[in-house]
Amino acid sequence: MTNDRLPTRRDYLKWTSAAGLAGLAGCSSGGDGSGDGDSSGDSSGDSSSDGSGDSSGDSSGSGSDYPSQRMTIVAWASRGGGSDTIVRQGYVRSIRENDLLPVDVRAINQTGGGGEAGMRYTLDQDPNGYTVLNVTTNLVVTPLSRDIGISYEDFTPIARMGVEPILLVVRGDDDRFNDVQEFRDYAAENRVSIASFDVGTQDHTAAFLLSQRTDMNAEIVPFSGGGEQVSALLAGDVDAAVTAPSEVSDMRESGEVQYILHFSGQELELYPDVPYVSEAFDTEIVVEQFRGTVVHGDTPDERVEYLRDLYEEIYNTEEFEEYADSNNVNPAFLRGEEFYDYVEGVNQRFTEVFQENNLGVYSDS
Repeated sequence: MTNDRLPTRRDYLKWTSAAGLAGLAGCSSGGDGSGDGDSSGDSSGDSSSDGSGDSSGDSSGSGSDYPSQRMTIVAWASRGGGSDTIVRQGYVRSIRENDLLPVDVRAINQTGGGGEAGMRYTLDQDPNGYTVLNVTTNLVVTPLSRDIGISYEDFTPIARMGVEPILLVVRGDDDRFNDVQEFRDYAAENRVSIASFDVGTQDHTAAFLLSQRTDMNAEIVPFSGGGEQVSALLAGDVDAAVTAPSEVSDMRESGEVQYILHFSGQELELYPDVPYVSEAFDTEIVVEQFRGTVVHGDTPDERVEYLRDLYEEIYNTEEFEEYADSNNVNPAFLRGEEFYDYVEGVNQRFTEVFQENNLGVYSDS
């Protein structure tokens, strides 16, 4: 079995560069979510909290007693997916194991709308620095896919923590598809179903462009999280899934899934036998995913800097390195405004492709 474990942080980023990360160009979230477990009172599944619990007794000012109450980190996908896993295994576990906070921290899930529910939940909380949202490339893609009245500019960046390629995967025991060419040939004669994370997300966009530009007869089936995508694939409810390595790396090692294509636009050292789109087809599609954290845009500067220091500490823990290694996430730290500049570049690239392909908010319909 091919070993697709990541190199350590000291060896990372042999396959990517700052200028090309998380872009989308045209021709023109498997951890198990268990992590360190929930603390008493943590929400699981779809939290229905009204948000009042995280701000009681603390104003949005920048008093020196911060933090003085339990902090909340929001995963905007369901339990077991990549967003949930980085929150519980990468952040909460690192904080607790290394005593990085003087207060407790919990993880909650706010699922739906390709991250929209998590964005709305975070913006509904007091901007006091006690609610941190874990984000992916959908921070820019979801607002481009439909008018939700929210954009990345409504948030203050804390840190980018890692990047991942986006993959097309099939079941390991599916004899119809030994490689992407067999998948394409089959889809030219038969209708195939491809699971994605919600409508308009980076997964959905990659699957849509692939089906459009290669004339595949494909139905894109959205799910509310990576865990649900993979469960549907393994159950045979869909023929393939477009997802990130953190959702399926363990299943690749066990042979349950096979990687047949990635959307990175260049060869990946981790997956030398897996072609990228322009290697396999006469078109170019580049979609990659970042993972990072943001807070409400009105959070006081003093608290923002505290959180940036905190996430830099998290990034340098053994626990976070273990999370990244076991989930095939490339550690890639950008602090504060550097992360914001990076997100602006990602937004520009996706905007150009949405405009060129008449997608989302740029659709004529």
